[in-house]
Parts: sequence; C-alpha cells; structure tokens
Amino acid sequence: MAGDAGSYSCHLSNADGATDSAAITLSIASGPTITLQPTNQFVPLGSNASFTVVAAGSSLVYRWSQGATPLSNGGRISGATSNVLSISSVVDADAGSYSCLITNTGGSTNSASATFDRCSPAGNHHPTRQPTGLK
Repeated sequence: MAGDAGSYSCHLSNADGATDSAAITLSIASGPTITLQPTNQFVPLGSNASFTVVAAGSSLVYRWSQGATPLSNGGRISGATSNVLSISSVVDADAGSYSCLITNTGGSTNSASATFDRCSPAGNHHPTRQPTGLK
C-alpha cells in the first residue's frame, strides 16, 4: 500500500541494554497507468501502419501482441517492445486486433485492443454496393 512507504528501524531492548537497527527505506512501486490507448487503423495494402500507447509509470516494459500472439521485432515489424508498434508494407495477414501489455515492478496492465484493417489501394474501406435493377 502506498501509505506504507517510509523509513523503518527497529528498537531492541532488554535487561542488558538497548540498541537501534539501521534505518531502511520502503518504497512502494505503482503499476503502469495508460493515458492514451491505441486507436484503430485503416490503411491500404502495401502501406505502413502504426499503433501507439502512452503510459505513466517508471521502468516501463512494453510487449505488443496480435490477438493472443506476442510480436517480435524483425521483418516488417518494429517496436514490438516499445510504445509504438510499426508494421511496414501491410498485407492481408496483418489484419486483426492488436494490444500492448505494459509492466513494471509495481504491476501490469493491458491496453485496449485496436483493430487494423486494410482498405483497397483507392482508400475505400467498405466496398460500395452496386445498385440493382438499373438498365
């Protein structure tokens, strides 16, 4: 508990006398707090996509996942262990849900999931419906 942080020592006494231990300091680490969640991304195939999460706390460690699969840096993926995940030259297989686990000595928290979806090269995310019954 944060209220327990402080300096502590021990006073010992008996019939032969008394002594005090050296003081120790107890610090309570608090877990990360997300201040900006990642947002959904819609980009054309072959373009680049990125997700950003911002968190408060000390000594933060980031770990991005696509669905339940942790990501690793390499190939088209960079930033898998930072607050900004980048995917270059997106392909169909990149579509899905992305989230970030943020940890430190005080605990951990998961970001909200953000969806990546690709759109056609023209930038249309949703295909237009062709009218019926026209001659």
